[in-house]
Amino acid sequence: MRNFWDRQHQSGSKSWLTFTPPSHVFKQHSLPQLTGKLILDIGVGNGDFSRWCVECGNSVIACDISPVALSKLAGIARTVLVDDISTIPPVDLAVCHLVFQHCDDAAMSHILRNVQLVKDGLFSMQVAWLDGEPSPPVQKMMSDGLLVFRSLDHTKQLIETAGLSITWISSEIPYTYCGCRIVWHIIHAQRG
Repeated sequence: MRNFWDRQHQSGSKSWLTFTPPSHVFKQHSLPQLTGKLILDIGVGNGDFSRWCVECGNSVIACDISPVALSKLAGIARTVLVDDISTIPPVDLAVCHLVFQHCDDAAMSHILRNVQLVKDGLFSMQVAWLDGEPSPPVQKMMSDGLLVFRSLDHTKQLIETAGLSITWISSEIPYTYCGCRIVWHIIHAQRG
């Protein structure tokens, strides 16, 4: 997976990188705009969210599987590879936007177990499940390990097994991708 994401970041391919406006991520995740907080951006995409959080007066730790993606944030945010996520100090807010559908259960569990939050800190994540049969292009991406869809119940089990308590789940956010109906949820969780 690291090689795939390094290639995407080197090529600037817009088909896989997140170009969601950062303020929209906060709105979609039902988060208030923060200032003076420590924010963990998991799966940095093109880095816009990390940059925006810094511009709003926050300190940011950018975490990704791709060293190429992280190199684009040098001097802007502290950068940490996902493998080293356990070295990150407790954060006020962790945001994982459009990432877990690219992680197998072991990788997702690694992230969930190792994100440390301050007291009353929040972990906001966007998760997806496939509603119906996958189209041939989606089947190919799934067989290549590029897309992973879990039921909401399985996702909740992974979150709770990692020692996080779910505090809020959004209503369904339907989306069509390559002819498939995908359903998104935003989940907020806290430690303890």
